[in-house]
Amino acid sequence: MKFSINREFRKMLKLFAEYAVLRRMFYAVLGVAVYWRPPEILSALK
Repeated sequence: MKFSINREFRKMLKLFAEYAVLRRMFYAVLGVAVYWRPPEILSALK
């Protein structure tokens, strides 16, 4: 079970590394969320 999850995780990491554009989009969305909606994020974390 653990090995299977690890293998899937590595596959995901490989895809993530290959698609640099998707990775940049992901970080851009994260950055926008952090910079523009801090109160909502903080309230969601609490």
